[in-house]
This record gives sequence, structure tokens and C-alpha cells, in this order.
Amino acid sequence: MNELDQDGIARLKVENTSDEKITLQVLNVQRNTSKNNWDGEVLDGSGAKHKVKFARQLEPKLESEELNQFALIQVLTWTNPSLIATIIVNLEVLKSGNQVGGPLIVQQIESIPTSASKTPATKGGSPNIVTKTPIQRLQNKKVLSISQLNPYNNKWTIKVRLTTKGEVIQWTNARGSGELMKVTFTDADGDDIEAIMFKEAVRKWEPILQENNIYLVSGGRLKVANRQYCHTSSKYEITLDASAAIEQTSEDGSIGKVSFQFVTIAEIFENIPENASIDLIAVLKSYEEVREVISSKLGGKTLYKRDLILLDESKIEITLTLWGDLARKQPQDSGTILAFKRVKVSDYNGKSLSILRSSKVFQDTSQDPALQDRAQRLHTWYHHEGGAQAETTSIASTVSKMNPEQQVAAFYTQSRDSLLKVRINDTNIGQGPKPDYLSFKATIINIKTEKLWYEACPTCQRKVIDQNDGTYACEKCNATLAECERRFLLSFSVADDTASQWISAFNDAAISIFAITANELCATYEESEAQFTDIIESKKYQQLLLRCRCKQETWQDQTRLKITSVAAAPLDFYRESQAILDDIKTLL
Repeated sequence: MNELDQDGIARLKVENTSDEKITLQVLNVQRNTSKNNWDGEVLDGSGAKHKVKFARQLEPKLESEELNQFALIQVLTWTNPSLIATIIVNLEVLKSGNQVGGPLIVQQIESIPTSASKTPATKGGSPNIVTKTPIQRLQNKKVLSISQLNPYNNKWTIKVRLTTKGEVIQWTNARGSGELMKVTFTDADGDDIEAIMFKEAVRKWEPILQENNIYLVSGGRLKVANRQYCHTSSKYEITLDASAAIEQTSEDGSIGKVSFQFVTIAEIFENIPENASIDLIAVLKSYEEVREVISSKLGGKTLYKRDLILLDESKIEITLTLWGDLARKQPQDSGTILAFKRVKVSDYNGKSLSILRSSKVFQDTSQDPALQDRAQRLHTWYHHEGGAQAETTSIASTVSKMNPEQQVAAFYTQSRDSLLKVRINDTNIGQGPKPDYLSFKATIINIKTEKLWYEACPTCQRKVIDQNDGTYACEKCNATLAECERRFLLSFSVADDTASQWISAFNDAAISIFAITANELCATYEESEAQFTDIIESKKYQQLLLRCRCKQETWQDQTRLKITSVAAAPLDFYRESQAILDDIKTLL
């Protein structure tokens, strides 16, 4: 093995003026994407380290990973524009990092020899080279829990179980193509964190990482997780490149395989906010056939989808959507107990669930010790205590029957958006095959009083024709009516601190805003226009919580985003203050 130069770092800090060569080892190397260059750190025979930058002409060696972490190199040409870092212009790779396997010098921070056990010198006066395997290096470091990780400490090691391994995803965009893979790690405390790998990191780590194995992980980059896509307990996510250190270690029983925090379907309806991820165990009541869906967001890619109808002792049904291979797989028979780890809550149809890439489905619940007790109780209730014959309701029908107080409570389980989001053209709101549903807190600015309601049939609620003789004709019911029902057809503008927007509202949502029916408002208008005007004016500058349906519609060759309020409720200042306090606490 080539010996590292003892004074290599000292010589590297002096400007290159001759044909001398310096033998060093690369401790780490990474691409600086913001500056489009490569940074690294090198080690000499004395244990000294120094930061370096690699010249652009070395990029082929770096990208091919010929020049990688722990590589043994001979520096041929360099320059020193600053005392902080040296630019290596040309070098020869003597051995790749894969051949070397780890640092050639044991750093003092890892092993400080006592006076009685100093490393003996060789005849030439240089210290013996002590090698350590990557697993020995990781095991000697202090292991942190996932909750202790933060982006300001980049020298960390975690001991974790790989609980979920996602499939390798191929991607293509304007900047090129590549592949990525996501995995989920769980520690002894039950906390989990998502890690993502790209390109060469996928090729290196995908064959090594296997579900349920225990690993020591170090060297990844931490950043705040995007909660739209990441649903682990940690507020951070890890990006692992090919220079990270991941080593399998022995099973010692300290980390459980999978832990669950089950909620009931009733709790999902009452307390769980939109976009949260939950664990659920329930009875499979029925399922739909698999369907093909063309995704406009994925460039016309064909997706496979299947809806399951789930039920538990709360006697409320909820729909869970499977995607991809899970959707194409034939489900178990009705009455089977299924468990789900980390599924996403949506407020579509009141509340519904959807599988994530990090989700896990457990079908053989009777054999899993973590699920046996809960699964047995559900099985007994459904098959032996009348659960299969019990009268049940869906969450969608439950939402439609909510009183105003329940509607207000439901608003505080939903995430909120700004009006600016629907005013920006590149957000793709409402452009899919199905409408998007968003929630806003906004203030009424103006109300159109023209065509504020329409005359409808009390039976079918379709528009009727005034026959100018005190009667009304309903074409759908083929009937002549002595009385009609007025139903709201409201158009009003609202504003928040980002933008303003015109919104439509039909009868139920408009009644929540006016607190009276269209019949009552019509009667007021006929009795006193001044009193009618006072009612309209009193609603201006009222703060509301709005749940809106957003869909692109085309009329006379013009496409526009139509926003319709499907639910409205006045602001609950107590709950609003509590929500603001909770937001403040998350920032502390």
C-alpha cells in the first residue's frame, strides 16, 4: 500500500513551483450545486487534514466515481488562491475508495493514545498506518437518536431499522433524467425519518439496503422536510449521496420492527387534519374494481387505482385509495382485517384516505404480534357481535348532516391556503380531471345583489317558470305549483392578506353566510328595500372560513378558474387564537 506523505498538507499549502508530487487520501468529496463545483477534504500521513476544491478538468473522474471518498491520490499540480482551501488542478488516482475501504490514519479524535500505548515508529521514523473498517469507525462514534438530529451538526451517526424501502423511480425533466429512491429509517424511540437518494447513490445503496435490517448511518445532509410529501415524525429529511457511510449491524432487539399508533375512523372524522398521516386497522367491507387513470400532472402517464371501503366499531365507513401495484393486486375477501401504516388523510368527500409511497399494508394481521389483539377484537365485533349487519354511515353523508357548530370544528382540522394560490397561473389548481378543494380564511368585500336567488321547485329544486298568473311550472316534475322555493345563487368577493377573489355560493353555503333562507331574504326585500340593504351591508367585512371547489371551466372558447364555496362558517375566535398559539409553539 502506498504510504501517505508525512508533510503533505504543509507542502500543499505552499504554491506549486516544481515537479514535486504529494501522496494524500481523500476523506470526503461532494458536489457544490450552488457554485457548480466539487469540494473535498484530504488527509496526509501525519493525520493533518485540509479543505480542497477540484478543478473542472477533474470532473470526469469525480462523476465516474474513480475519484471518490477514501481514494488514494497523487497530487501533481495545485494552486492556493486562499489559505482556507487549495485548488487541485491535476492528480493521479492510485487506488479508488472502494479498494482502500476507509481512512488510512486513525484520527486522534477517534483514538487518543496514552503515553504507555503510543503507536510505535517504523525504522524510517514514520508512524505505522492503522486501518479501520467503515463499520468500526461508525461504531466508535456516539450514536444519536433521530430526534437529536439537526442541520447544524453534520457529524452524526444514527442506529436505525429500515422500515420502508420505496421502489426506484425514473424521472425526466428539462435539466436531464435520473433516478431516485426513498427509504424510511426508524430508531429505538420509535421516531422515523425519510432518506432520499439520487443517481449514483441509488446505484450504490439500493442493492445494500433491505427492509427490516439494522444499519448505522452517517454522512447524509439534513434539511427541513417538505410536509406535502414527507409524513415521518422527524421535522427533517436526509439526502444520502454515494459518499455517505451506511453499514449493516447485528440485530440486538433494541429497535422494534414496526410500531403503530392506531386511530379510529370516528377520530379521523372529528380530529385528524387534512394531509396528516395516520395508522389504521379496520374491516374491509367492500372494494371497487381496479381502474386506469391518466395523470395530466405526470405527462399522461397511466396510473392504476382501486378504492377500498373500510369500517370499524364506530360504524362509520371511509374510503381508502390504493395506487400502482397495490391497486392491481386482488384484495382480500370482505370481512378481512387490514392494517395500514402511514396513510394520508384527505378531506375529499368529507374525509378519505390514500396510500403514500412510504405506506405499508398488513393483510395477515392474525400472525403479527403487534396487531393480534386489536385485530382479534375487530374480528369478533364484525363476525360474531353483529358488526356485519350493523347500520353504518359513510363519512361523506356524516359531513352533509353536520350542524353549524360541527362545521366550524371541521374547519379547524383542515389545512389552509392563501387566495394568492388560486391567482397564480402556474399552480395547476383545478386543471386535473377532478376539482381541487381548498380552504381559506377571508373577509367579505362585496356582494352582488342582482340575481341573488332563483325560483325553484320544492320537490326537485330545479328552476321553475313564472307563468305570470301567480303559479309556477316545473318542467322536470311536469307540475304547476302555487308556491315556489327561493334558493340562493350568491356571487361575492373576498380578500385575505395576499389577494382578492370573486367566489360563488349555492344555497347551503349562502345560508351559512346570511344566517337566513333565501325565502326570508326575499320577503324582507318585498317589505322594505332599506332593511334588505342593511342585511347585505351587515355581511360586508365579516370574516369567514370557506371551503371551496376549484375547477377550470371553458365557456365560449375561454378557460377560467371557477371557485365555488361548498361550505362556509363564521370565524371562531377562541379556536382561531388557539390555532395561532399552536403555530407559535412550533416555531419556538
